[in-house]
Amino acid sequence: KGLKSRIVGMVHSTMADSFEKVIETAHQVCIGSERDDEVRSVDHLLEIAAQQHQAVTGVAGTIDAVREHRPLTLYYAEGLKLAGKICVECGAVYGTDKAAPCPSCGSHLEESEDLIDQLLVVTLNCGARIEQVRGAAAKKLRNVGGIGAVLRY
Repeated sequence: KGLKSRIVGMVHSTMADSFEKVIETAHQVCIGSERDDEVRSVDHLLEIAAQQHQAVTGVAGTIDAVREHRPLTLYYAEGLKLAGKICVECGAVYGTDKAAPCPSCGSHLEESEDLIDQLLVVTLNCGARIEQVRGAAAKKLRNVGGIGAVLRY
């Protein structure tokens, strides 16, 4: 029973297959399993966000949730870039529409062409998980802004 939960797929090979071929085949099965898990996770995120129940999708809502330390898990599509503003003093992250000064500490807001790194740092510092999704999951997430989060509260 314990072993069954750790099996992600099955493949056929022959004794004539090289070690490298076996490893490459196993690697491809693992990648496929990971992409499937990502799709299931994004589907779950989209489902609970649609019900407006402890999840958010889109740039503005997700940035607000990260700033408030609410994410349990942050999801973002591979290659996503988000423009916005970062407070030079407290590191708070805001969308492009936020006017200075920082509402949290009153300091200057600096323009940023890519907020992803700062969002990830803030998310990790509040103990949340981060999932970068690829393939079909990334495509689904891009349809709602490329980013979202399952929330703690």
